[in-house]
Amino acid sequence: MLHGLSGSLLSRDALRVSIPQLLRGLLGEETLEDGRRRLRDWHRETAATLGPTASARTVFDRVAQPLTQVLGFDAAVHQRPGRAPHAVLSAGGRDAAVLLVTAWGGDATAAWREAVRHGIGHGVRWCLCVNGPALRIFDAVRVYSRRYAEFAFARTIAEDDTCAAFWGLLRAAGFLTPGPPLLDRAVELGEQHRAAVGDSLRDGVHEALARLAHAFVRAHRRRASPAAALDESLIVIYRILFLLFAEARDLVPHWHATYRNAYTLEAMRPAIEGRARPRGIWEGLQAIARLAHRGCRAGSLRVPPFNGRLFSP
Repeated sequence: MLHGLSGSLLSRDALRVSIPQLLRGLLGEETLEDGRRRLRDWHRETAATLGPTASARTVFDRVAQPLTQVLGFDAAVHQRPGRAPHAVLSAGGRDAAVLLVTAWGGDATAAWREAVRHGIGHGVRWCLCVNGPALRIFDAVRVYSRRYAEFAFARTIAEDDTCAAFWGLLRAAGFLTPGPPLLDRAVELGEQHRAAVGDSLRDGVHEALARLAHAFVRAHRRRASPAAALDESLIVIYRILFLLFAEARDLVPHWHATYRNAYTLEAMRPAIEGRARPRGIWEGLQAIARLAHRGCRAGSLRVPPFNGRLFSP
């Protein structure tokens, strides 16, 4: 999991596993610790002095521009009367991206049209939009998808893998490598990873369905017909897929240690992968399904119940 990163432009699994291997030596590994320290110092200062009252101009001057300096870009500022400024970021004398801002906490989605317009106008693919607490990346070339990637600064700097991805792909040196910029390559590698995962998922679902149905029939020889066993197997598989989707997109309270360690499929994975016959897996799935169906309120933990019949007992 890459906590602090949202959106579908970048594959989080690929950023965590395959991209660091395929682009090894290009992602600024040798400067990561120094870059993280500088990012931490920059964020500490902005978080301590700015908040919801900060205007777009303030965000540009005191958040966005200092950030681009940490990342190593040169910024050419463009200002129009009555509008927030934007900048063209260059690396090594070559235009790399467009920088826009909103007022503190503003909805970056609303800036998509303007970001794409500036990107096309300046002949660059990438548009970076800073709203104070986060940075969102838009693609000005593949505008039909409206996909984005958003890094929440506080969590990005705190998480090792997320910070490594942020520093590796968005620093100016990543736009100076031979061939396409690293951000372009990461998007392409992510698409290849998603295609491979889709093929694997399809094959895995078919295999799991056959195995589960066979196991249900064997366990209840006198009561379970093959058709009923198939229906029950589909429910189990759909539950697992739903939960995996929710966990991958931070739709469940990972931040709470009890939930993270006892009620996620990720917490069960080491036992499943490391033992031939792990104990408690079926009971664990039942407990997670009950929690998903009913929700809970226990101290600081709040789990809203999922709607629909998928998790119904």
